[in-house]
This record gives sequence, structure tokens and C-alpha cells, in this order.
Amino acid sequence: MKTAVLATFAVSFMLLGIAPPPPPPETRRCDVALNVTDKDPAGLNVRGDASATAPVLTALKPQGEWIQVHVTGQQGAWYRIDRAVAVTDEEDSGERVLFEGTGWVHGGKVGDVDLNPGAKVFGDLDKPPFLIAPLDGAAPPFTVIGCMDRYLLIDINGRAGFTDGYCANQRTTCS
Repeated sequence: MKTAVLATFAVSFMLLGIAPPPPPPETRRCDVALNVTDKDPAGLNVRGDASATAPVLTALKPQGEWIQVHVTGQQGAWYRIDRAVAVTDEEDSGERVLFEGTGWVHGGKVGDVDLNPGAKVFGDLDKPPFLIAPLDGAAPPFTVIGCMDRYLLIDINGRAGFTDGYCANQRTTCS
């Protein structure tokens, strides 16, 4: 049924000489924690969809030491989250829940994590992985550029690779 409807729309667009809209990008499943890097005092917008024009559900305003989001998916430059907490000493649990539900944040506003000593960065997870870099000493500069399952996709020395040897808790080394 869904295929027939999509085919009907595609034929209709072709008859009108209009290019059909592109399908939405696929959402890749993730299960990672990332820290908010957005310094805007108004906070990081959590949106209802993976778009800068989607309605704002809430803003994650700086409170406590830092804000951490749990990422459950990635669609292009956007991360789907299901929870955000402010890490603070004011709560017995060490955190205050700021958001629970389904929302989207822009990937350029999150990602502050540390790589653990001895972490390995692999070039591919679908094939026998090849090692890009064993991190025996201090980690070189890197940027979080995505996620897949429990792995972060990072750019390290101009090469993209996956690692699960990271720590989002700024109080410990997590290793």
C-alpha cells in the first residue's frame, strides 16, 4: 500500500514536470552520551524533528556543571535524543533531568567527550575492522561527527573512524 502511494506521487510529479521531494534520510540507531557544547545562554534548542525549522520543544539552558544528552539516533547532522540531564552537585543523584521524550538537537552543538587511554579507533565496523589509531598516549585532537550503536564516529587526524573508548563524564576518566 505504502509503495503504491509513493509510486502514484512520483508519477504525478513527473507528469507535472516537478521533481519529487527527496525521501527523508535514514535515521541511524545510536546509544551514546554526549555533552552539550553550545555556549548560548538561551540554551540548546531541542526540536520536534531533525530540522532547523521544526518547533522547539524546550531549550537546554546551562545549569550545574554541564549538560549531557543521551543520543538514540542520527539523521544527517541531527541527533535524536530521549533524555537530557544537568550534572550538578545540588542533587543527591548528581543530575537533574531537563528533558525526557523524543527530540532532536543539532550535532554541531554536542560532542564534548574524552578518549580513554588505550582506546582504539577503527575504520569500519561492518567489515573486519582495521585499526586507524591505537591511543597509547594523549589523544590527538578529534571531532565527533556521528554515531552508530554504542560507537562514536570521530574525525581524527583527517580520517574518520569508530570508537567505543570514550568518556562523556567530565569528573572521571571512565577507563
